[in-house]
Amino acid sequence: DSPPDLVVRFGCERNEDLPSDEWPNWSLEFMHNQLYEYFKPLGARWEPRPFEIVLARKVKWRTGKHMNKYFAHCERVIGEWRDNGPQYLFPQRNYLEGDGAASEEVTQPHGVYIWRGD
Repeated sequence: DSPPDLVVRFGCERNEDLPSDEWPNWSLEFMHNQLYEYFKPLGARWEPRPFEIVLARKVKWRTGKHMNKYFAHCERVIGEWRDNGPQYLFPQRNYLEGDGAASEEVTQPHGVYIWRGD
């Protein structure tokens, strides 16, 4: 397509020389499997990897320099994520009590938080 979509693709970085729990982002594969098993009784479909998210359709950059600056920033952020390793996810504080996260989840985060878009 021209212009192309802006797509984020991510997948498990396999290294057959190491046990799977020592792969750089093995937890991504683990989460995918766990979420599928949990939602399978509700009709979840198995999706192939790599995972993909379309951020924007038909992206046109002002200049090549703007595009390079954007992707350089992305590389820096991803590098920081790698340096920090796996992190707990925190629920959004505006979803406390009743409609979303319990206060215990905010004070002691411990999971994957999925929100249904309205």
